[in-house]
Amino acid sequence: MNDDLKIKSDLKNQRIKYLELSKKLYTMSRINSILSNRVAYLLNNIIRNSFIPQMKVMLNKKGLSLAEASSDYDWVNSSYAGFVINVPDWKYFAIGIEFERKWLKSPIIGFLKKDEYTKDQIDCWEDLKKKYSERDPNNSYWIYKSFTESNDWDTQEAIEKIVNGEMVKAFENEIEELLDCAKEIKKMYGENGI
Repeated sequence: MNDDLKIKSDLKNQRIKYLELSKKLYTMSRINSILSNRVAYLLNNIIRNSFIPQMKVMLNKKGLSLAEASSDYDWVNSSYAGFVINVPDWKYFAIGIEFERKWLKSPIIGFLKKDEYTKDQIDCWEDLKKKYSERDPNNSYWIYKSFTESNDWDTQEAIEKIVNGEMVKAFENEIEELLDCAKEIKKMYGENGI
């Protein structure tokens, strides 16, 4: 009988400890959620109010333009968030920048196909892929490579690079590489190439 009381007492104590721990975990979960939402809010504002304006200035100097995104676009929590850069004399492509994962992770940059093109341009697509891509992306709309300056934009280092203009400078170098590659393809295929 005494053993039964001891077992019941142990179970009651374990239940109380479990409930206390559950409350603490719930509280921690709520705090993490609040912090996560606040960080997302701040990152979105950094993209909207620092990165995009810097990109526009840099692109305008080159005669390029950034396609406008909605002012309330959620850069952090959207799948495949990204930017489209229009090059005035390109018929079939634009420059694309995209984050392969949420929270501004794994950015890629490359040639983004605007529309379907004719069979005559398939050779151009293949040559462009060989010339530019670091791997065969097996993607019918993108020819891209990883943007290596900062793989995760939710870090303090990346945020500092965005705010002080280093990130835009790194993109400027990548964009120059894309423009040079496009010039070579245009020499091979004429105006139907890009």
